[in-house]
Amino acid sequence: MVAPVTAPSAAVVPRDTLAALTALGLHLFAVDHPALPACAGRHAPDRPCNGERGKHPVPCSWARESTNHPARLARMFGRGPRNVGVDCGRSALLVLDEDAPGELERLCRTHRQELPVTLTVRTGKGQHAYYRQPANVPFTNSVGRLSGYSVDVRGRGGYVVGPGSLHQNGQVYTVATAAPIAPVPGWLAELLQPPRREPRRAVAPDHFAGSRQALTGVLRVVLTAQPGTRNGKLFWAASRLFEKSRAGVLSVAAAENMLLDAARAIHLPEGEARGTVASARRGVLGG
Repeated sequence: MVAPVTAPSAAVVPRDTLAALTALGLHLFAVDHPALPACAGRHAPDRPCNGERGKHPVPCSWARESTNHPARLARMFGRGPRNVGVDCGRSALLVLDEDAPGELERLCRTHRQELPVTLTVRTGKGQHAYYRQPANVPFTNSVGRLSGYSVDVRGRGGYVVGPGSLHQNGQVYTVATAAPIAPVPGWLAELLQPPRREPRRAVAPDHFAGSRQALTGVLRVVLTAQPGTRNGKLFWAASRLFEKSRAGVLSVAAAENMLLDAARAIHLPEGEARGTVASARRGVLGG
């Protein structure tokens, strides 16, 4: 179990905390620390630090560099004050990030269910409840039917700031419940399932202004997009297709289905892709 961190002025995550986390099978990486004069996180030249300190990964690719190897962690965390990032995917974790006190209680009360006791970390604003991912269907960062609650979900492709870290408001991330990590309960897994997709409506090639080739060309922009440009390309393609919907030559449902299929083909997270497509739809069609 992870011992609670009680030193509110700690600038460095204790090594025994790192060891306790790796003993749980967690993969870690270094994150910016708010005590540093400038953000230590890696940022693209056109996307500087947004001012939110203590949460930006230090490695260029945290998902590749996260580790539970003691020597690598010693080097990673031996370069000055660092917060600890927990790679939820490699650690087989699903973490519920409660951003407002009482939201998890409200979730349970609404659905007349209980969350099993598990490792829980008090954060700067709320708490993180750690659960083990199901082996057969690992969840990503999609909130599913939790969208009406102030609760974020972190799974494959996501990370959380771990215990021993310092929030920019001065609060140390501390272990509130030192319990074994419980499996995701079935009722919660059901809520996190992506929404069922509507049956597709076939679209004849001549319903698309131009030709099948024009439609294929728009989707190819998404399918050939490189990492770092995929969301932008998806937004561009969605805007073009919804313009055809506005003209009455392509149904909105058909446009959305084709765009989401293309996004899945390049492994964009479902929630992220749906958000981008919805943003483009609102921009073109309003609502």
